[in-house]
Amino acid sequence: MEEDGLDQLIAKYRARCSQLFSEELVPIEGVVEVLDTLLEKQISICIASNAPHEKMNVTLPLTNLSHYFEGRVYSAYDADKWKPDPGLIHYVMDKMSVSAEECLFIDDSIVGIEAGIQAGVKTLYFAHDQSDDEAFEESHQLFKVNNLKELLSYI
Repeated sequence: MEEDGLDQLIAKYRARCSQLFSEELVPIEGVVEVLDTLLEKQISICIASNAPHEKMNVTLPLTNLSHYFEGRVYSAYDADKWKPDPGLIHYVMDKMSVSAEECLFIDDSIVGIEAGIQAGVKTLYFAHDQSDDEAFEESHQLFKVNNLKELLSYI
């Protein structure tokens, strides 16, 4: 009985999120320019998200970004590993046929950057909604950008 209640709550939550996405969601400033530049340079791109495919199937079309990632959208539900576990990043590297040395992983969450670092890939923390006074220490494997276009200097 409790599982039915949880399933109903999840369904209501996802319906409300979809409604809010359709009313409020817009692409991050600079994302199209960055994605176009990566494609021009023939750099493979993908999504590695903790979110289920159902969410990304809503958000990517709403932001007109689906065509950049066709066939390269990976969910933690596919890998059965969720960030900060590096298993999702390893799963995606396997699917994309790339090594850790060939990757640049970008995430806007602490659990995401933890996964990237633990996976042994160069990781960019996209801190678009974080204040500059937040404690952050760059290393040989972790860098921080506040504007998406800044990431182009890392490729």
